[in-house]
Amino acid sequence: MPSACVFGDDNINGDLILSLGDQIDSDAMHYHSYTVCGLLGSGSFAQVILAAPKSKGQKVAVKVVKALPECTQQSREEIAMIVKLQKAHGSGKRGIVAMLGEFTFKSHLCIVFERLGSSLLDVLASRSYHGLGLAPCATVAADILDAVDAMAEVGIIHCDLKPENILLRGSSVEDGIKVVDFGSACIEVKQRFQTYFQSRFYRAPEVIMGADYTRAVDMWSFGCIIVELALGKPVFSGGSEFDHLNQINALVGPLPPTLLARSRKLMDYYEISGTPSHGSSFTLKQYEVYSKEKGLPHKPWKGAPQRWPGVICRLRDVSKVLVLKSNEPSDAAEEFADFLSGCLTIDPNARFDTGAALAHPFIVGNCSLAEDKGLASAKGGGDRRMESGVAVSTGGGGAGGAGDRRARENEFGSLEAPAETHNFDSLSLLLQSPPRGKFKMKRSQSPGDEGDDLIDRESPQEPYDPGDDDDGTLEPFFPGEEVE
Repeated sequence: MPSACVFGDDNINGDLILSLGDQIDSDAMHYHSYTVCGLLGSGSFAQVILAAPKSKGQKVAVKVVKALPECTQQSREEIAMIVKLQKAHGSGKRGIVAMLGEFTFKSHLCIVFERLGSSLLDVLASRSYHGLGLAPCATVAADILDAVDAMAEVGIIHCDLKPENILLRGSSVEDGIKVVDFGSACIEVKQRFQTYFQSRFYRAPEVIMGADYTRAVDMWSFGCIIVELALGKPVFSGGSEFDHLNQINALVGPLPPTLLARSRKLMDYYEISGTPSHGSSFTLKQYEVYSKEKGLPHKPWKGAPQRWPGVICRLRDVSKVLVLKSNEPSDAAEEFADFLSGCLTIDPNARFDTGAALAHPFIVGNCSLAEDKGLASAKGGGDRRMESGVAVSTGGGGAGGAGDRRARENEFGSLEAPAETHNFDSLSLLLQSPPRGKFKMKRSQSPGDEGDDLIDRESPQEPYDPGDDDDGTLEPFFPGEEVE
């Protein structure tokens, strides 16, 4: 978490204080001039506002970065990544969010994005965390794969793929999706080891172990996203990296010695016996041993096998859930399980790449987009979708959330996202009925490298405390409310 300080026009967290109807203009020129219409979300590095251009064009999402050097630097790198993508593929093509410009206002870097719809997590929340069905999952999967392939073509690793960072183009999944938030992205040949890398539920095993990584980490995150869309809940949901590692070990299998031998964090999680000359063996530590060493009150993990007791013991058992709970045909469910096995292969060198994933029968048999691409990357594939909606990710990392993940076991209807749902970073405290006028942010918890201190997306959010700003006479301002 960047250290915050107080500026004349900022709150204590370094966010620019804005009011509905305020004007945001470029400090250098008035080419960029917008009226603040509402707040879409806030994160560790920025807040995102809904804004109307003075030119009377379509409303946009403006990411107003905190006026802190580390936030500005990371956002500059995000701009560079998107510029690289847009030069290669065109603005808003290949499932990548369109960046419309950037400018500086009162020392805050502001990035203008197209206005998009709700996140995939919001879609699941609107369905009480029931899965989408395999056919819609395949359509979304093909769109995400196209975006990941577009990034791979120019050597970019997104490093933070998760449902919160995949937004609808319109009001439903049938309208297509776009990938947002490139604040953690890097160039594959210039890896950077940073304090925040992939949200824990979507974190690849090589990242957990501190090994060198490749674009294969995006494919691991992709696999986690798709199985969550199918089941309605994340299949890996450890409360810490050690929990997460135990879940991967139980559901997918042990990490191969070739990966462990190049892991910087091997001694944290594994016991080693033997010698390099005679062959070393690696054993995942027991919870009691790990807890004692770390001084942490760890409890045995409560992952997928407990969530579907007696059904999921290995990853391929996902097919049983789809047949029993979602009434999917057994052959289609088995095909999906095979697809997941390729995406969630522990060895990154054996994991599916985008070409192999797009050529899999699960995609080919369910999605015309894969056929349109000729089972390869098509320039602009799928960009016949409509371009409307409401939100852009706030960036800055963290395990996000659109409410409580403890799903109610009841049926829900269509695949449409809720009309008034907006995308928020759950590491920020959501604004709950703050007074009209100031956008007041509370400082969020910093995501740590270990992952034990990350806020679990099932944790309840604190209510907004209006403090001295609330005189009891102001109408409440709700996130996403617009000024006519």
